Parts: sequence; structure tokens; C-alpha cells
Amino acid sequence: MSAIVQQTTRSQGYQPSKSYKTILADRSGSMCSFRGKQYDMAEHLLDDAKKHALETNQSASLTLVTFDYAVNTVLDDVDLLNHALPTRQAIESALEPRGSTRFNDTLIEQIDALMLKKETYLNSLSREARALSPDIAMVIIAVTDGQDNESRHSVTETREKMKNFRKNGGRAILMAANMDAEEIGGWYGVNPEKSITVHNSDEVAIESCYRAVSGMARNLTQGIDPPGFSSLQRAQSNTVSANADAYVDNNGNAHDLLMPPPLTRAVAWGGPV
Repeated sequence: MSAIVQQTTRSQGYQPSKSYKTILADRSGSMCSFRGKQYDMAEHLLDDAKKHALETNQSASLTLVTFDYAVNTVLDDVDLLNHALPTRQAIESALEPRGSTRFNDTLIEQIDALMLKKETYLNSLSREARALSPDIAMVIIAVTDGQDNESRHSVTETREKMKNFRKNGGRAILMAANMDAEEIGGWYGVNPEKSITVHNSDEVAIESCYRAVSGMARNLTQGIDPPGFSSLQRAQSNTVSANADAYVDNNGNAHDLLMPPPLTRAVAWGGPV
């Protein structure tokens, strides 16, 4: 295929020979402000990833990592066409809120892992196949509700790692709860247009957001790189409906709908540090 034809195909959306998708899900203590809706969100993202792989018959790999002060790999590079997804009980166990927020280190580690998977896959191909420059989609979906308070790596280091990832064909989506996702995305080198704020106390907003993120992920794994989330998607994902409940923490204290309570290390670890 000529370079011109290949470029035209990409502009219209193409079918990568292989796709790798990694979901990073925050399970830190402050995620309890989602009141269990984070389980629905994770379940939907997983189900839609598998459904999309089956619809397109694409060779698709999925990794699910949860993080607080530690990292738990729930799914590691599984074949979506042939591998069963975790049960609802397993999802809830993996995402039960606890601990502090180790975001920077986790994001860097998973970018490195994706780059290695791409390299390993390319090396497994014949010389003739590699000469065709096969397209490989790499997508990260990061879900968090608070700033890092546990990592060794700085925001600057993480941003440089993300910039290099994107330069090498990787794409990232950021779903940030009760923060300016576009600003936070910029800090971390994620395209602000592919960063979206979700209102963590409103069921309708949460559902709107994870459906928007699933749609974006589908496009990226198919080689379609849309401009970003629409104004309507952003509004629907960050709007308080009339039925929204106030967030009440484990101590019975009510908090403003628009902001979860500040997470100190003492709160995160369940005691003084």
C-alpha cells in the first residue's frame, strides 16, 4: 500500500491489525463519593470493549488495572475475542475504595507496558509483515477523582512520558471527577479535548460520561481520531440532575455535591500516618 493510500485510509478510519487497550481505575478512598456507581462505570467500559471487539472481529487486547497506594492487575493483556470478563462481584472487590492515590507512577508503568507489548507484537511478525508497517492501536483510559499523593514520579515526568507515548501512536482518554479535566489532562500530557469531567454524585451524569468515553475509545481503537468530546457530552457528564443526592461520607458527614471531601493520608489509610 502506498503512503498516499495509507494516509487517505487513516483519515477515514482504518482497521488496525491489533489493538491494545488499558483501563486505569482509581480505587482510592475518595472514590466512595461515587456511591457504588464506579462499579457500573467499570462494568460498562469492559462490556463495551468486548462487544466492540466481537462486532469488528478485531484482534483486541484488554488490561484492567486498579490503583490506590498499590497496583492491582485485574486483567492482563487478555484476548477480548476469547476471554471472559470479570464478574460483577470481582469488579466490586477490585474497586472497593481504600488508600491514597498513586496515579503518576501507575500511568508511567502502564505506558511502558503498552509500548513493550507493541514492540513484542511487532517482533513476532515476519519480516514481510513488518515491512507493511502494520497499524497497532494503543489506548489508555484513565479514571481518577483526585490528585496524586503517593507517587515517586512528578507530574512533569509523567507528562513527558505521555507526550512520548502519543508521539509513538498512543492515545489517552482522561475521565476526571469533580476537577477541570481539560486542565488536568494538559498537566499530564493528555489531549485536553479527550479529557472529560464527570460529576461523581449524579447517576445520570456518570452514565452519560462513561457512554461518551466508550464511544471515544471505540473510535480510537478503530484508528479514527475524532477532535474530542462534544459540548453536549461535556454538559451531560457534569450536570447535577434534580434527583442527585448529597454525598455523605462513612462518618455521616454531608459534603457539597460539586466536591468530594479532601483526602488526607490519615483518611486514606484509615488512621494516622
